[in-house]
Amino acid sequence: MHILINTHSPYFLNAIEVYSEKYDLADKCRYYLAEMEGNYSCINDVTDNVEKIYKQLARPLQDLENLRYQDGQNERI
Repeated sequence: MHILINTHSPYFLNAIEVYSEKYDLADKCRYYLAEMEGNYSCINDVTDNVEKIYKQLARPLQDLENLRYQDGQNERI
């Protein structure tokens, strides 16, 4: 049986990693990352580098934080 799980949550992704390891299922898990390449979407296997997923999930929050502190502002908007 194959199960496909999609998430936008780094917490959920981490839970999958932790629980799959705890229950000896980590070797059965594959991790994929959807990325734009030109005008096309590509689904890439990043099982050996899951950090790429975390980096992409963190980017929108980092962009918002950068916007909050742009132009030398140190106060929250």
